Amino acid sequence: MGLRQSGGDVGKSSSARPVVLAVGGFIIYLAALPYAGFIVASVLFYAALMYLYGSRNWLMIGASSIIIPVALFVLFRYGFQIILPRGVLAF
Repeated sequence: MGLRQSGGDVGKSSSARPVVLAVGGFIIYLAALPYAGFIVASVLFYAALMYLYGSRNWLMIGASSIIIPVALFVLFRYGFQIILPRGVLAF
């Protein structure tokens, strides 16, 4: 008495679209890093990923997409002494 799948749409998966968009976004993120810098590029990338994967709470998206990249920047810069890209407009 096993579960059966319908054989009609086995090859067509709607869950592939977010993955393809995330990979495309990651490629754009990698290209933007030298120009925008780690913090700016990561804030935009993280916010886009949160929205893409279903988060609709704009306060949570905004707060976490700023706090997490800044915390990672501080951790890598001062904790591990690893310099991350600062971008063209270095501060």
